[in-house]
Amino acid sequence: MKPKLGLDLRPAMSLRLEQVCPCCGQPYYPSKTWRDQYDAVVLGTEQFAICPVCTQAPTQRVFDSLDYRERCLYQIRRLKNLYEQDREATRLNRKNRRH
Repeated sequence: MKPKLGLDLRPAMSLRLEQVCPCCGQPYYPSKTWRDQYDAVVLGTEQFAICPVCTQAPTQRVFDSLDYRERCLYQIRRLKNLYEQDREATRLNRKNRRH
């Protein structure tokens, strides 16, 4: 997993390290991520129904929190900036290869 995604390693109650999302606070499970994304596309969801960092559906308590929504907006801006920087770097690399 790329470190710039922002998932943290924290001790869990099961005495093992898990990747925990700093935005919604949930442990990261790849199978849950796929299922939540599928449900969001098929059923349609609200703007904050899928966490922008781990792409999992948050619990109802987290979803209703204004702090979670602010963290989502911050993470969306951060990820958008990373994406734009990566696109610019790729564009410059392609331009330099031609010359």
